[in-house]
Amino acid sequence: MQESQSYATENQENENVSSFPLIEVETPELLMTNTNIRNGFPFWERISAACMGCAKACSATERFITAGFTSDTMKAESGEITERMRVVLDQFHGKVVYLKICDTGGLELDPHIIHPFVRIHVIDLNKNTYKTKSHGSGVVSYFEKLGQIDSTKKYHSGNCPFIPPFSTPPCDLRDKGENDPHWDEEFILDDDAFFLLDPNTVILFEILDFNFKLIKQGSNLLRKDKLYPIAWAFLRPVGSCKMHLGVSKLQLYKFKYKAPLNFSEHHRPEVLYNFNWYNKTKYPSFIRVELHVMPPPEVTHEYFSLSPFQIEVSEKPWEELEGLAERPLAKQSPEIDNEYREKQRRLARWRKLPTEGCKIPNSLAKKFEASEMGCWRLSFSHNGKYLAAGCTDTKTVIKVFNVEDMEQVLILKGHADLIHDIKWSEKDDYLLTSSTDGTAKLWSFSEVMDPGMEITGMTASNFNPGTAQLLRHDIQHPSYVFSGVFHPDQTRKHNFLIATACFDGNVRLWVSTPGELIKTNELKIVPQQKSEFELINILGDKNASTELKLLGHRHPNTLVFGEENILYIGDSLGMIHIYDLRVRGNSPQPTLIHQVELDEMLGDPINIINLIPHDDRMLIVQSRDNVIRGLEPPRNERDNPQTLIYKRFFGPRCHRYNIRSCVSPDGQYLLSGSEDGKLFLWDIATELPYEINNLEVNIKDMIGDVAWNPVYNMIAVAGFGSDLPVIVYVYTKTVEEIEENLVNYPVDYQNPEMLVPHKEVISDLAYEVHGEYNY
Repeated sequence: MQESQSYATENQENENVSSFPLIEVETPELLMTNTNIRNGFPFWERISAACMGCAKACSATERFITAGFTSDTMKAESGEITERMRVVLDQFHGKVVYLKICDTGGLELDPHIIHPFVRIHVIDLNKNTYKTKSHGSGVVSYFEKLGQIDSTKKYHSGNCPFIPPFSTPPCDLRDKGENDPHWDEEFILDDDAFFLLDPNTVILFEILDFNFKLIKQGSNLLRKDKLYPIAWAFLRPVGSCKMHLGVSKLQLYKFKYKAPLNFSEHHRPEVLYNFNWYNKTKYPSFIRVELHVMPPPEVTHEYFSLSPFQIEVSEKPWEELEGLAERPLAKQSPEIDNEYREKQRRLARWRKLPTEGCKIPNSLAKKFEASEMGCWRLSFSHNGKYLAAGCTDTKTVIKVFNVEDMEQVLILKGHADLIHDIKWSEKDDYLLTSSTDGTAKLWSFSEVMDPGMEITGMTASNFNPGTAQLLRHDIQHPSYVFSGVFHPDQTRKHNFLIATACFDGNVRLWVSTPGELIKTNELKIVPQQKSEFELINILGDKNASTELKLLGHRHPNTLVFGEENILYIGDSLGMIHIYDLRVRGNSPQPTLIHQVELDEMLGDPINIINLIPHDDRMLIVQSRDNVIRGLEPPRNERDNPQTLIYKRFFGPRCHRYNIRSCVSPDGQYLLSGSEDGKLFLWDIATELPYEINNLEVNIKDMIGDVAWNPVYNMIAVAGFGSDLPVIVYVYTKTVEEIEENLVNYPVDYQNPEMLVPHKEVISDLAYEVHGEYNY
């Protein structure tokens, strides 16, 4: 509070010049030596700036440690962007930027902070002005409206050549009586991501408040725009060392600059002067933001203009509006029968919108019967509709459940022992299963069904097609098969590459075609250098038991493909092997990039490697030592060869068995099973666990696997040990949440795979709660 008062006192001289006319100065370059800019900083700051030569000598102190973060230093570093990062940037063409303002740590106790909000500025470091739009001054970005951005709406505006600032709604701290605001506000910048996220772009965040009492008093604590400054932060999406995509915790800094009343630069926000000031003072907190690149939304709607510069466009032509006015109410519409309507109402409560974060499930949806030994492996299809479960007792089968209708639709027979891995192809028309019986089986749903037919169509007849009709390839191996994955490039329709991991120490690459299966490569999983674990020399001891020899046997345990054709292999002795697996023609060209061996993982089998969506630089590795780790290994020769462990998650017991975990589709949560039958959930960014006792997971043996649905707010839990079911939990939205998120989405009645329900479905839900129709 004292700092705020001194801040106002030192700048009071600037308030006394209000009688002078406003001088609007827009210089081509940002000049921090400009008298109008320099006079906006406190007196002692200006004195220190004059003594900059002495200040440089003290640059190692906390006081000047942030002096290097300015436009000039960042522009100088932009030329050091690695070639790998430039290749990644090229993939941003045709995509848009998703930005989420999450929350902050605790703010300082200040009676003037009541309902803070965040204002965001996208700055071009080359000009030190707002970023100009890539498609000219006559066209503006979609989704702009009154300082906010809405992914469901498209607005026209005037000839604004740059990206204007936008803001979150205010967060009223009086509701919960806490000083850590939560906004969880999502934005989509509908401009080419390649253009927006270049190395010379920086995003500035201001935490501000509008305090009516201070405005009424004419307080000197307010800025020229009558807002109360709290703190600011910055994010450079493409840094000199890495790309800051995903969730980031940004250090906050205190405001120092206060614009004189007779000075203004319209294309430069006040916070830019704070950013370029040599001396930054840290604010004792942070702001958490999330930045991703995503495909542009497929459907937008044009709405009525919201300013004099916008073209007034109706959502529908007048003739259609007249027809709608004559239609009966939704409750009487014959277009949707009751059964279909009921299903869509249920799915509307479960569905996760593309720009919406995942919700933690809060209720039980279904318990599917598995087998006498329960279920060991689970996998959701990419369209979210099907759940494949590997079940074992006297016989081993793969049961396929339709989670939209909550019913079993198919049983795949053919495996003779435990299922270790289940993977769906990108379009869900193939299923790859790996088993202890020494085989990996490729099941095809596309070749025995008419185009567009659902899997349920196969069970409408009186026979179960089983192995003979659905098995495309029976891939024989000399020993146990622990994992199998599809190569991410599946553009050749029915011809694609798969990789399998076998106990004999090899990863095999196969090219599958409708007529044959061709083995192209065998990757022997051996260390390039002498492994520290092998110094124990268990295998060299003739008196060692068979069990000890098996413990010392190195073999691939889990496989996962990342972006850029990178294959990660986790082995049985705690080492991660990283291959570049590019496909030229129909032939894969594997190249070993790096092998990661960390002391604290030495000798412990790696159960699974999870990738964080939109940011696969971070690997979530679960090994058999009761710890899940987040680490970032090198992926090419230019990367730092040292692998650092950034995160550790404790809690689940994983010492004897191949217990697995999964990451939520938005990359926010980590879910894991445990040998003691408990379910664990963490926030990946903070590493803090969530209490999920309300789910009442009563597994008396172990939870071998978990899966998170990519379309619905749904998880599945596999209990293994003694006649345990496959349990499905969902998050059921309230009517208010559905009305807020879905009311503006239309439905195509000719498309059975519609993304969201029609307004009539929402109207029915509202009727249940409010007793009246709102549409």
